[in-house]
Amino acid sequence: MFKKIILGLIFLTFNLGKSQIERNYGDTAQPVPSASSFSSYVNTPVSLSTGVPNIGIPLLSLPTGNKDFEITTSLSYHPYNTGQDKPASEVGLGWSLFKGGAVISRVINGAVDEFNYDATKSSYKKNLFDDIYYYDLPGNSGKFKFVRDTINNTFTLNNISGNNVKIEYTRDSNTATLILNSFKITDSKGFKYVFEDYSIARFDTSNKGFNYKSAFYLTKIIDENNITIATFNYQKNSKNFNNTSILLYQNCKVESITTSYGKITFENLYTGISDDDPYIIKSLSLWDMSSPSHLIAKYRLDYQSFYSSAYPNNVNQGKRTLLSVQKLDRNENLTEGRQFTYDGTGSDTNYGASPNPNEYGNFLCPDNTKANPKTCTLGILKKMTLPEGGYVVYNFEANEMYENKSNLQLDTNQFKDPALQYLNIANTVNYDTNSSRSYTFQVSTSQRFFIKLLINEVYEIINIHGNIILPPTYKLLRSTGSEVIGTANGCSENVKYYDLTPGTYTFQISGNGNGSIQNYKIVNLSAPYKNTSQLKIGARIANIKYYDTDNTVKKAMSYQYDLFDNSGTSGKLFYGEVCNEEAGNLNQTVLYSNVKEIYEGSSESQGYSQYYFKTPDDYTSNVNFYKPYYNITSTGLLTKKEMYNKQNQLISSENTDYLLDEIGGVQEYIICGGYKSKSAWLKSTTTTSKTFYADGSSLQGTTETTFNTSNFQPAYTKSTSPDGKITETTIKYPSDLSNTRLINANMLSIPLQTETKVNGSVVSKGGTKYEFADNLYPSSVITFEMKDLTPITTMAYDIYDSKGNPVQIKGKNGISTVTIWGYYQTLPIAEIAGVAYSQISSLPSVIAAINASNADADNPANEASLLQALENLRRDPALQSNPVTIYTYDPLIGVTNSVSSNGAKVSYVYDSANRLVKTMDSDGKTLQEYQYNYKH
Repeated sequence: MFKKIILGLIFLTFNLGKSQIERNYGDTAQPVPSASSFSSYVNTPVSLSTGVPNIGIPLLSLPTGNKDFEITTSLSYHPYNTGQDKPASEVGLGWSLFKGGAVISRVINGAVDEFNYDATKSSYKKNLFDDIYYYDLPGNSGKFKFVRDTINNTFTLNNISGNNVKIEYTRDSNTATLILNSFKITDSKGFKYVFEDYSIARFDTSNKGFNYKSAFYLTKIIDENNITIATFNYQKNSKNFNNTSILLYQNCKVESITTSYGKITFENLYTGISDDDPYIIKSLSLWDMSSPSHLIAKYRLDYQSFYSSAYPNNVNQGKRTLLSVQKLDRNENLTEGRQFTYDGTGSDTNYGASPNPNEYGNFLCPDNTKANPKTCTLGILKKMTLPEGGYVVYNFEANEMYENKSNLQLDTNQFKDPALQYLNIANTVNYDTNSSRSYTFQVSTSQRFFIKLLINEVYEIINIHGNIILPPTYKLLRSTGSEVIGTANGCSENVKYYDLTPGTYTFQISGNGNGSIQNYKIVNLSAPYKNTSQLKIGARIANIKYYDTDNTVKKAMSYQYDLFDNSGTSGKLFYGEVCNEEAGNLNQTVLYSNVKEIYEGSSESQGYSQYYFKTPDDYTSNVNFYKPYYNITSTGLLTKKEMYNKQNQLISSENTDYLLDEIGGVQEYIICGGYKSKSAWLKSTTTTSKTFYADGSSLQGTTETTFNTSNFQPAYTKSTSPDGKITETTIKYPSDLSNTRLINANMLSIPLQTETKVNGSVVSKGGTKYEFADNLYPSSVITFEMKDLTPITTMAYDIYDSKGNPVQIKGKNGISTVTIWGYYQTLPIAEIAGVAYSQISSLPSVIAAINASNADADNPANEASLLQALENLRRDPALQSNPVTIYTYDPLIGVTNSVSSNGAKVSYVYDSANRLVKTMDSDGKTLQEYQYNYKH
């Protein structure tokens, strides 16, 4: 007697999370995940050539009191910060939080540079240094390393990026090696970034291991006049290894950034044992300067773990992802938000040869799905919902590199290229042991076949001695009755392959049940083949689509990276300075020399552009294993852009020629693969622009730019317009005018004089002077009379206060204007024309107004008293012949009241989200009103 039972598969899901032993980042190439994520922006910057789109969210900003500097915070996304050996940062996988240039991160190149720190050990030697340090300052990012002279045991710093920042450091007294204690980086405007805090990591958790400084953190920013304009404070926590005395790490998380205007605070939360950064940032908040301070605005960040049901074994499974960013008002009510989703199904691009997009290569082997380039985008950002209710969809795909396949020979007996071969079902045999145990099929050509046994039901045989359950199995027999021995597929017991010759074959079924036997054979695509292969290194953007709230596409851009001659992909793989296997792919970049950007949207905007880039392979040297100008070319140089309309007609083009040169006196550095290079700079460019018209005519213009040798900034430009007009601009900097004081302060990029000529005649000339003996503030602005080039002072900065605020400015007419700075010298509260600062600085009404503004800064409830004090100042008899304009503020929000010299008052009203909602006159009548509508 037979009884049918259904063979069911029961899947038990366990949330195992991450490893239960906290990862020791001291043994990894990137010892501080959140800090190390910034290196991707230096090695593989946002560019069409890298395929990395600009995905960023501005957050909070904080004035410093220096007009040229503001603390800004922002989130930025980079696909190279996902994937194998890429832990999630403090703000989620792929995301980085920029905090005003707060860190010098370090990438370990093999062993830690200072591992030979004890000269008394028998193993001691003076090893070469090869770790790479990355920094990101406002407007300046780069990398450097240390070069050791092992004979003299001296060290020099090599700025690989070749920019004009000045990098200084202090070291420990240990003479066995270089142990760093702090850094100071001075940019070309004279701002100094001091890095005195640091995190600590552990190399080897045994007693033989050692601790080292894994990253250096910004503690203060000092302006060109040595005034500290921002300070950074850190939350420091340490963790020992397995409750021993061995320090595993000391973290260094920004807790607050403070200026004279207020502060930005960060809520750091320890998340426990994880392969990700052990800390997350829960929120960041902006506060004013009062004591106690008042909340101005806040951003809250929420997280979840990435999970893909389609590919549960992907490399990003379980990593922390940023779920949402919510902006809160000063009452902590939600005002706007962004939500994020991540790719859980793989790239939309089909990489396999099979017509079925879910099949790739030997898909009969479940583990083979990992090889599918489709999976390289798992965990990468897919969708961002915007505050106004629309959303953006980002479709990424695998990077590619050129591979010549013109001589590739394929056969039907083995997989050589899964992008060109696939398994196609040849036949299916349905079996049922209740009906028959023998099933035949024909083979017409010699070929390898992949055979998969599927079991639908197992029949249970009722027996008095015990029920018998024997799942079906099979043997493959030749027509002679001999068995054909199959080879296991290597990943599944139910799949084998057989090399068969023409003839009749029989499946002989043992056991009891029913199901099917699927027979697959390899199919090859026809030549010619595309010269490309996929890489699981980072990812490139395939298309970006912007949707309205009604789910309609309002704008879209798609990108193609093939060579414009259609001979294959234009991608090539390039390496950086980190050359060890432990570093994984962190220092590899794919560059594309040809990129096509296609626009979709309104009929006027449809069309496409073609971009041509030069890469390191376009520059050669007579010296073996030498790559010239690598620091510039390794991120792609745009040499040509062509714009076409939707009818494929060329409408404009730009061609740029570059003249590059090595920086004098710099040292060589090593690139992976045994190559060397030296830091280079851009000497000059020539850009030719053309516009094409439907009648076949065109217009052409050129721009030539020569750069300054001391600061790499534009020194001379010559533009020739289509009508032949030549415009020349010359800019002179401190090095050109031998201004030693500015040079010593590294204020190298400050323009001091600008002259413009049109067709050889000077049409304008002017500049800025720095002539104060006790500071480096501008002293005057000058222009020159065109008839005889006589210098005329158009503005003179007579007096600055202790915070660097100009308090007395003299105009071209010689009349002085005095500015009274209140709110602890952060905001102008009064402007008085026609008077000298020395005449009014000690007036009781001025002093009272300043004190009242300070009181208003401490408590906004004091604004009425401030208004009265300012009105007393405006009506002071000593100033009756001088126009006075007054202002009050809600610091970090905006002006609340202004009264002009004729007494006209305007009041400004803000909502709890700090948005201006209306302005009113002195009678309370509404002058203007504003409305804001966001979908929450």
